[in-house]
Amino acid sequence: MAAESCATSESCWVALESNPDVLTKYIHKLGVPEGWTFTDVYGLDAEMLAMVPQPVAAVVVLFPITDKYEARYQVEVASMRKNPPQVNPNVYFMVRDARASALPSLTPCRCESPHFPHAHCGTLSPHLAAD
Repeated sequence: MAAESCATSESCWVALESNPDVLTKYIHKLGVPEGWTFTDVYGLDAEMLAMVPQPVAAVVVLFPITDKYEARYQVEVASMRKNPPQVNPNVYFMVRDARASALPSLTPCRCESPHFPHAHCGTLSPHLAAD
């Protein structure tokens, strides 16, 4: 199945599961200090958010894209172009095609967060060297 979607796509990312342990191992290879980890968020109510370790440097939301979602997304984009929302300047928003994988989202988590030094963001290859 993955090979079929890669054949029809301009670019193809190897699927990366959304397991927090896998994502944590990868960001450590990108130079994020060992004390930082990914964790699952089970809900957005106060009780569930209280379980999330603090501080939070980045949030990656993974979900399937359906035709219904895509139609609603286009309506929202058109509305925001007409009336741009006010956005907190301390929050960096990025949208990636969820059909790709979490992988493209992890580099901006590393490079855009004020919690991590940015000295090597232009040259990530030393962080990706094989163990």
